[in-house]
Amino acid sequence: MRYYLLILLTVLFIIFALFSSAAFASDVGSIYSLFVSPDWCGKSLIDCTGGPAQRMRDQISAQLAKGWTRQEIIDYWVGLYGPRVLAAPPKQGFFWIAWVLPFVVLGAGGFLLVAFLNSIRKRDLVNKSYQLKHEQDALLQERLDIELRKRI
Repeated sequence: MRYYLLILLTVLFIIFALFSSAAFASDVGSIYSLFVSPDWCGKSLIDCTGGPAQRMRDQISAQLAKGWTRQEIIDYWVGLYGPRVLAAPPKQGFFWIAWVLPFVVLGAGGFLLVAFLNSIRKRDLVNKSYQLKHEQDALLQERLDIELRKRI
């Protein structure tokens, strides 16, 4: 029963997150968050308090008031400043690498880590096997010596 309640709450949370993010997408703040400040202070358009950022926010508000779509606003500012004005690189062309490369590096690092750990494990197994064989050889040699002494 608890599991069904947990699953139901999880599904409801996911549905709520999807609908709330769709409603938030039409908000002015969500459009502001797509851009960095045009004075290149390193802050997002929402966080920057500089004059160029305020003018850009005012222009975006005016564009929204005129009925511009989200994509039209993005295209306008990218046409004016280039793709560097976007807070996240577009998922196309050369910028596609910026989206894929972190996952490739993490995957390669994970693969190398697993390979390294396996080599250590194999080396330890070989060492233990060698020690065990050496101990067995010593025991057999001792038994052989005892048997030979008895016969002599």
